[in-house]
Amino acid sequence: MVHSTDENNQIVREVTDMHNTSLLPGFEGLSPSQMHYILNDPFSEECVVRFNKNMNPAYTSQLPMVQIGIIILNNIDPVKGLNLTMTGKLSRKIIREIYNLGFFGQNQDIILTSKVLNEADYLPAGMGHILLKLAGLVRIRKNRMYLTNSGRSAQQNSNELFTKLFQSFVQKFNKGYFDRYENEEIGNTVFAFIIYLLARYGDVLRDCDFYARKYFKAFPMLASLSSSQYINSEYNPNHSCFKIRVITRGLDLFGLVDLKVTKLDFYRFKYSVKKSPAFDSIFSITIR
Repeated sequence: MVHSTDENNQIVREVTDMHNTSLLPGFEGLSPSQMHYILNDPFSEECVVRFNKNMNPAYTSQLPMVQIGIIILNNIDPVKGLNLTMTGKLSRKIIREIYNLGFFGQNQDIILTSKVLNEADYLPAGMGHILLKLAGLVRIRKNRMYLTNSGRSAQQNSNELFTKLFQSFVQKFNKGYFDRYENEEIGNTVFAFIIYLLARYGDVLRDCDFYARKYFKAFPMLASLSSSQYINSEYNPNHSCFKIRVITRGLDLFGLVDLKVTKLDFYRFKYSVKKSPAFDSIFSITIR
């Protein structure tokens, strides 16, 4: 029996707190409160997915996107800056230097033409250019690229460079920039939840569909409504979009997963991933 407005408000608060702190199977053991931070404030102190304060630079300095960033930053003259092409892109010399790193042998989703000549042909170079700008590490003036103070600092610190690039990728970059999928939300929403899933299940090699199913189970509203007819089909565009935006053009570019590609027939491939050796050094994750 409720005897006053204050008692009623107290009951409402208790019921709300109980709901917000309840662990939900659809959220892989996370509560709505924990998922709130994954969605709205990833990598913060309150979030279950955080950056490790003691990242090992021996790992971060070897990560693909960090090395791509270093190549671009090192080509910027401290005074004169770096001259871009007439269309505002990186020169062929820098693209070739990035391509010659040879990181992505199995990843066929990142070469956008049959022959790599320009930034538009090779996604890792274009991604590195965009993320450096989004992270505020470089600025563009009169078609020249210049280092910012943050860029000079990150140039000397691989942990800082990785953190700034990855945060910009997760929170600012439109994952659909390089593809033609109509769905704007897949990969752009709750990306940190995928990091949490990898922490739980990434010790062994698993099909990318394993992670896609868990992602869409937790957030079914992210799936394209127009693809409902594909639910029982061998091809699921939601899973394909997830694989490209999250895995092959996301986590693999940052060196956070080991990618295995198995050819099934003439045109079909199976993509499997597990955590890379660097993963546990970079993230500090609370697992229920």
